[in-house]
Amino acid sequence: MGDGCLTNVSRTERFLISLDSRSPDQINYVSSLINKVFEIIPKIEKQKGKNCIRVLFYRKGVAKAIGFPIGNKIKNNLGIPDWIKQNNSFLKFCLRDLFETDGSCYEQPHNYTFVLDFTNRCKNLLQDVYEGLITLGYNPQKHSDYVRLARKAEAKKFIREINFRDFNCRVV
Repeated sequence: MGDGCLTNVSRTERFLISLDSRSPDQINYVSSLINKVFEIIPKIEKQKGKNCIRVLFYRKGVAKAIGFPIGNKIKNNLGIPDWIKQNNSFLKFCLRDLFETDGSCYEQPHNYTFVLDFTNRCKNLLQDVYEGLITLGYNPQKHSDYVRLARKAEAKKFIREINFRDFNCRVV
């Protein structure tokens, strides 16, 4: 839902996730997770001239198995699948991954603000992130292209509870 896509190719489907080549731990984690979930060793391809690694595999029926549409996420108005929304543990992992890929955080000490943003152009996904945060007990703000945790204590609590793996703004 963040930095990945599902596409039809020939007689099968391609599952692809793009990652920063400067994050070998994340690349290893994603590759290992794909191997564990789909029982397949994914291909790892370096994109020429960019700091991008593509982790991918091909398998028929993967879109149906995970409940994602094939093709453009925004045109398909992708949302969080029900099987994730109905399990708070899965929902936490999903939100963590979405904030890691399409999120940001910033602190402005001069006015005591600390904000976590999830930015996306897919309306359904924004709504699902907003509702997911509410389900987990947070008080998010929603705008046309972002969902935000703007209460300082709450944003820091979210960071601690979600346990980001590779996030530029870690707070103790």
